[in-house]
Amino acid sequence: IRDVAVTGVQTCALPISALAETAAGFAARLKGVSPDEAHSYVLFRDCGIAAMISQFRDYADVLDAYAVRPSSRVTAIEQTRYRYHHARVGYALTKSWLLPEAMCLSILHHHDFDQLMPGHQPLQSVNLRLLAFGLLSDQVLALRRGEGLCPDWTPHENFVLETLSITPEEIVDLVGAAAGST
Repeated sequence: IRDVAVTGVQTCALPISALAETAAGFAARLKGVSPDEAHSYVLFRDCGIAAMISQFRDYADVLDAYAVRPSSRVTAIEQTRYRYHHARVGYALTKSWLLPEAMCLSILHHHDFDQLMPGHQPLQSVNLRLLAFGLLSDQVLALRRGEGLCPDWTPHENFVLETLSITPEEIVDLVGAAAGST
């Protein structure tokens, strides 16, 4: 399996290590987001995809869906087709690698943005800042590549802005910072 990043939206040409470095770089510009934790999260968040790719020949079709559908729908497709989804696989892998429980749970729930909406049971022990940062990093890198808005961005933009205490103008600055590091 090549060292190619999957951002939760689509595959991109950046090696996953470069994607994680870029994310850590702009995490340093945010309050309350540890660059080391951001690096680890982005590096391992989609590790379950590699296992799914190696196990299922038709998994590339699922990856293509991330470019145009909200991620919760795509994980539902994974669940239906394969009886589990890459976030569950990633959770199991990161638990076996002894990553901190909050990190593992954040990996498990990294596409469960709908559960963050009012009226839903709060996600226990999940680092909401990591979830917000993950979506922010997807969006920043999509904008950096000229791809526009991620399918998950519009319905969950306010969650990111409020959780990370940032403004849309600061996101524009992060896109510029990412451009300088990729």
